[in-house]
Amino acid sequence: MKKWTVLLLLPIFVGCSGSTKDVRLRLCEDLTVKLLGNGSSQISWLPHELVMKSHDDLQVRLKYSLEGKSGTATCFYEHDAIEDNIMTVSNPITAYSTYPSKMLLNGAPVDRKLLSGSVNAVMLDQAKEVISPNQNKP
Repeated sequence: MKKWTVLLLLPIFVGCSGSTKDVRLRLCEDLTVKLLGNGSSQISWLPHELVMKSHDDLQVRLKYSLEGKSGTATCFYEHDAIEDNIMTVSNPITAYSTYPSKMLLNGAPVDRKLLSGSVNAVMLDQAKEVISPNQNKP
């Protein structure tokens, strides 16, 4: 029961992080860092692109530089609004899920099981940051 409670509350904590960055963008960046592994904390982000086409998946397209090499990551978020409302009309990105349905890393698809485990790990890390923001800072 405790495990489910934590998992259900994580979106609330992550959504209240105080960051002005969209949660989908931050999650995609954090997933990219996690999937690239050790040393990827030195990543340099290049301008990103959000692609929304009607009721298709939202694509968060990232470009980065790491150790002199460039790379890309794309996270796909499903459109999950049943109908348009005042919120989705004024801020269309709210019509999309905050959990990626699939991801490409340097053009290669990320295995769904690996993606799911990575999303859960990243969301736990983000929740820990919200709960104890100074704990991970030197």
